[in-house]
Amino acid sequence: MLAVRATFRALCSQLRDPLEIMRAAEQLLAADLRAGDHFVTILLAVVDLDAATITHTSAGHAGYLLHANREVERLNSHVPPLGTIDIVWNDSHRTVTPLQSRDLLCLPTDGVFEAVNQQNTLFGIDRMLESLHTLRDQPADEILTRLHDRVTEFRQGRPQEDDLTLVLMKYLPASPNGE
Repeated sequence: MLAVRATFRALCSQLRDPLEIMRAAEQLLAADLRAGDHFVTILLAVVDLDAATITHTSAGHAGYLLHANREVERLNSHVPPLGTIDIVWNDSHRTVTPLQSRDLLCLPTDGVFEAVNQQNTLFGIDRMLESLHTLRDQPADEILTRLHDRVTEFRQGRPQEDDLTLVLMKYLPASPNGE
């Protein structure tokens, strides 16, 4: 894990295009991942506030863009996880998505929606998205705290089996008069 993080951090300091970063990382990590029978899921995104876009590429990991009108846009994975197959990267593995005022970008790990309660019911993606829609008017840190509380309450005392990690961004563009 440390080698993967170090690789991506180094590449992100040198490159800006998520596709180029992913291509370089896959070339550097693939042999070691396969040798250890490991894989990496990752979604890389660059938010361009001037253009109001998100440019992303993904290997086995999805994200979600929740619009103010309650529509959800899934940021799909372009290829399988790194280390599973040889990937021939091309421009179709990069997606540019426009941002709208009050959008929520949600990048969860599976520990959030795969949390299980005493009845062996999953918290689920739908419950996660509905919670985010309900909480969307709160500050981002409050949304994260309250979503964590909802997942914890849902588990009904069952031990946490995976990490609960979620990156959340609220897109609140400045008004034309600079506010």
